[in-house]
Amino acid sequence: MHRVDWGRDFAVFDEGWLPREPSGVASLACSRDRLEHALRAAVLRSGRVRLERAVRARGLLLDGRGEAAGVSTGAGPLPAHWVIDAMGRGTPLPRWLAALGVDPPPTTRVRAGRAYATRHYRGLSRDWGALLGVTRPPDVTRGVIVYPTETDWDYVTLVGAAGDAPPRDPAGFEAFARSLPYLWAPLSRAEPISPVWCYRDTETRQRHVDAHPAWPPRLLAVGDALCALNPVHAQGMTVAAICAEALDDVLAAGREDVTRRYHRAVAAAVSDAVTLAVAEDLRWCRPPQRDHPTVSRRLARKVRDHLDRLDPRAPAQRAAYLRLWHLLDPLPAELRARPVSAVHEAPAGVSAPEVVGGDVE
Repeated sequence: MHRVDWGRDFAVFDEGWLPREPSGVASLACSRDRLEHALRAAVLRSGRVRLERAVRARGLLLDGRGEAAGVSTGAGPLPAHWVIDAMGRGTPLPRWLAALGVDPPPTTRVRAGRAYATRHYRGLSRDWGALLGVTRPPDVTRGVIVYPTETDWDYVTLVGAAGDAPPRDPAGFEAFARSLPYLWAPLSRAEPISPVWCYRDTETRQRHVDAHPAWPPRLLAVGDALCALNPVHAQGMTVAAICAEALDDVLAAGREDVTRRYHRAVAAAVSDAVTLAVAEDLRWCRPPQRDHPTVSRRLARKVRDHLDRLDPRAPAQRAAYLRLWHLLDPLPAELRARPVSAVHEAPAGVSAPEVVGGDVE
């Protein structure tokens, strides 16, 4: 793996090149396959987790009290004392709940119209460890992130905003890349070694389980299944880790009423991540969307103004900016939003998700 300092090793093009100075904010760069292999091996090595191979969960099981009791599979029921939904932003859990007569949780969606496409390249010659080309509304709708892996190839991800989506075909991908001169010079000499993968489902989607009036006890949601931020912001794994820490804290405090206490605790824990993502996404929404239940347009403007005052050419201020976006430091108190459960309770008998800040589903 490579250790990549976001101030020193990232070449950042934002209407010109930013100076490169150590920031103290670093990532371990590797392929997704390598990361998932290492995590799975570590979990199984603990000896406390058993992996059911070739078993696909097909539905949720509830007991006579309406509490989660396991999942149904093609091989029969799989009982469990706790069920944790870690199935990502495309989780089928809302459908499973509906099949059992349980309303889905109120859901906030912010659709910013951003999209990205990724291709693997070998032989990128450069004097930087990674590359970031920044988009900036309303006119700079194209950007890129180049991220190294543990081997001799790199991820090249083209980002488009305001409907300016990178094409799905190799020729279109290269034409889009050619419009970014700071990228095209090294990319034109590199070797593409994969197809082009496109991603269009980039809405920020938060399921407010903390405000659900009848959520089944012993059913927990984590990571993108609970709070799927726009993946362009690259905060998904951090949010998943925040969920794990919140659950650990709740369990350490006692085993009573864990389901409710966890979902309220995690809603507060991910609040800064949601605020940052929504503040940025609202800049790109066309037409402008209605207010988010906790991140109003007024609060979003205050957050963006705060970030814009941090000079990226001043090392200390750039480090502060990076620490906020990497969720290492909290937002200032005056910029912090409250979770939905602290603002209002969802009405009993909600028959459809409450959609705030986006299109009605």
